[in-house]
Amino acid sequence: KQIMIAGFGAGVVNSFIAGPVDLIKSRLQVQYALSEGVAPTYTGTLDCVKKLVSDYGVRGVFLGIVPTILREGPANAGFYMGYEFTRRTLAKWQKKTPDALGPLSLMFSGSMAGILFWCISMPADVVKSRVQVQTLHMSSTSGALIQPKGAMVAAREILQQEGVRGFYRGLSPAIVRAIPAAAVTFAAYEMSRRTLVQLLE
Repeated sequence: KQIMIAGFGAGVVNSFIAGPVDLIKSRLQVQYALSEGVAPTYTGTLDCVKKLVSDYGVRGVFLGIVPTILREGPANAGFYMGYEFTRRTLAKWQKKTPDALGPLSLMFSGSMAGILFWCISMPADVVKSRVQVQTLHMSSTSGALIQPKGAMVAAREILQQEGVRGFYRGLSPAIVRAIPAAAVTFAAYEMSRRTLVQLLE
């Protein structure tokens, strides 16, 4: 329970850092698909930030922050809880302490955490992505500044147009990426921590 709460808190705090960065990345990537031979909207990262602030004020760099929080909070809670649960379960099966598990067991635990992260976060991630790039798409087609829709409106549109499956578009490649990434991350963390503990004893 404590790990889950800590993970949730870490995810919420991370949202205010990762959210603006993810927004800029998404808009820079999507603009080329929407430009259709016309000069892209942004020339780079700083130009993107400048135009977002100019068009929408400071809140412009936080477009999609609500679904980002709804993604990062629960997903990180599940991420760390899933890792610890799997790690402790494997330790029990192998009749070892969790700190005695080998790299393969740690990698498996990390993989399960990565899968759980995206299974929990995908609906909010889809809504976040729609909110973050919607004004770019509408502005490029109309030529006028469009006020962004909220997360609830975006979620309702996805449900009406694509059904529940629309909230899970991109889940498979996300999981394929998450399995090795989370596996290596947790294994490297645990092995590094153990090495440091031994060196400092």
